[in-house]
Amino acid sequence: MPRPKVSVIFLCYNQERFVEAALRSALDQAYPDFEVIVADDCSTDKTMEVIQSVLDQHARASVVRMMPASANLGIAQNWDRSTGYAQGEILVCMAGDDVSRPDRLDKVAAVFEAEAAAQAGRRFHVLYCAKTEPGRHWPYEPAKMRHAHTVLRGFHPAFAGLHAHLNPGVLSELNLLKPDTLLLAGAWNTPTMLIAGLNIYAPNPRRLFWSEGHAGSALNKSGAIAWLRRRIYRTYDGFVVPNQASLEWARQQAGGPKPCFLIPNSIDVGFYARKSPAVRLEARRRLGLPEQGRVLVQVGLLASAKGAPELARAFLGLPADVRRDAMLTLVGAGPAEEELRKAAAGSGGALRLLGQLSPEGVRDALWAADAFVLNTRRDSNPLSAIEAAAAGLPVVMSAAAGNVREVVEAPKAGFVIGDPSDPAAALRALLSASDAQLAEMGTRAAELARSQFDAAVVAKSLIKQLYP
Repeated sequence: MPRPKVSVIFLCYNQERFVEAALRSALDQAYPDFEVIVADDCSTDKTMEVIQSVLDQHARASVVRMMPASANLGIAQNWDRSTGYAQGEILVCMAGDDVSRPDRLDKVAAVFEAEAAAQAGRRFHVLYCAKTEPGRHWPYEPAKMRHAHTVLRGFHPAFAGLHAHLNPGVLSELNLLKPDTLLLAGAWNTPTMLIAGLNIYAPNPRRLFWSEGHAGSALNKSGAIAWLRRRIYRTYDGFVVPNQASLEWARQQAGGPKPCFLIPNSIDVGFYARKSPAVRLEARRRLGLPEQGRVLVQVGLLASAKGAPELARAFLGLPADVRRDAMLTLVGAGPAEEELRKAAAGSGGALRLLGQLSPEGVRDALWAADAFVLNTRRDSNPLSAIEAAAAGLPVVMSAAAGNVREVVEAPKAGFVIGDPSDPAAALRALLSASDAQLAEMGTRAAELARSQFDAAVVAKSLIKQLYP
């Protein structure tokens, strides 16, 4: 379901010093569907000239409608008359001397959407096992979380490199919430998932398991652990899966046709989307990357599991006439970091390690790049490729990734690495493609991200499937 259209009523009067920044902030909103009604109240300075100059240059000028007043009315009357032109379900006032954050419309619309959901009798509550865990770099920022949630108290033991969650209080929380649908999203063998999955609630909720594993990512395909996994899968009423490979795996484990709801992993597409071609050069300057030449980027753990050493060796091993002035950048940290830093030191600048970056830093790395690479050996459903698609990058991804069909093959948005131990052929194909070909792939990738992987789109799809 599409999000509600927003009408921005842009009120201005004699604000030539500030109106350019204000109008650009209105046009640069990450929200997918909005219009801007410029309601000038008969300015006597150069306000309208500045506005027209912005519109002559801005890629989103088509969302603007000019509705100047015929006489000076004052703020209240100018607002009243301008609302009559609005075509959106939600009206937002912006002034000619105010600068809005890019997520302003998204946050405003989310409040209205949450209220509509509450009036329709729908509630959504997330129980988190922990705020974070070792090896994860996702910040817990409750101020930015718009959904109701609880972080459960518990224990988080580690054994042989594996980290588990044990939250006994999950039972009492679920008894308080009394959900009609319970979606368990975690490893099938996590103690808290096993406790929460017990069918001991009254009334009994529909118990669904989020299963993003697939045949290529399973560590134990036979033996006692595989037997136990199948037994647990068969206790659930159905499954929520992110891609076709995971759907096939869930049904195989369940041993029969149980309901499956196809919901891809989602991201904030507006956060990663390039606002203009100029951001590439700006991001390269911030990261200290050369302004010319193709830049490839891989984001992930610096380890053989993600194919980082193999990718670096294959890239540096390409003939000079193939690689030319291209650069490979790696974002992340991990056990192969020292090996990769030595390779970078002897690469003449062709290989760069950018380290572990913040979400904004990762976005800069994507904006600075011409293509994204993920040479993973085993990945259920990598989000990094979806984030790259949202940034408008062609995606070069290993066939071992669970969502390679949906992200790369079906939309023809990049190249597939057949064997992550030797990605040279895919790198050759990427570097031999023309700028126009890569731009076309990137456009398809960005459209795919907007239409299928945006969090709002995915959430509405899930609700529609669960409650048709």
